[in-house]
Amino acid sequence: MPPQPTHCTGRRHERLGAGEHLWLYGAEGALARGTLTAAPVSSKSVRRLARRPVRPEEIGMGRALLVIWLLGFSMGGCVSVPQGQYIDGSPTDYEFRIEAPRSEVFESLLSVAQSLNLSVDVLEKESGFIQFEHSALSAPQLDEYCSYPAVKPGTTVAWDTFVGWNQRSMKGGGGSVSGTVSLSVVLTDAGDGGATHAKLHSTWVASNRTETQQVTSKGVLERQFEDALRSKLGLSPEAP
Repeated sequence: MPPQPTHCTGRRHERLGAGEHLWLYGAEGALARGTLTAAPVSSKSVRRLARRPVRPEEIGMGRALLVIWLLGFSMGGCVSVPQGQYIDGSPTDYEFRIEAPRSEVFESLLSVAQSLNLSVDVLEKESGFIQFEHSALSAPQLDEYCSYPAVKPGTTVAWDTFVGWNQRSMKGGGGSVSGTVSLSVVLTDAGDGGATHAKLHSTWVASNRTETQQVTSKGVLERQFEDALRSKLGLSPEAP
């Protein structure tokens, strides 16, 4: 999980050990963490301490300074911004029947995958198993294909968008937000009239430099995959 902000710039501190540095770094780009608004309290003493190694005998003093500094911010009028409630992502299964022999469907799958910018990772024609990978999903694509992994507390309303997270992450030094998808397809004979049963299993991940979060598919790519496959085989789209 991303770091919890512990002072008024949305940053956190790490525990100190003998001879370690005191590091303060930003969490402003977190995907669902609120930040705190700054009160007019000086932090020069903490910044000076952060620039040099902390000697063992100064560990207690460093911690005391940090605690006093944090209390000063709290008493100076910091206001907490509500943070999003995380929703654990999960893989998605999508199944459909297609009126075509398995061998024809299998060959068409490769062309369809290429049109959707999916690269083949595993190919087992005899068993009817193919695994595809896509590792260059942009923030807008994540918004199109996936549900945002945090909601407003007590609701099902998304706390933000992947585009919004990307903007905050870039400003906060977390780098750009991107995603990956692993999509596996298993084709089996439907057992009647040469039809084929297709099962798609997808796993999605969104991340920046400091956070990685599994997210849940909206089913959009899976439906695009089915529609493109039917079109490739000259079949009518499945009725919604």
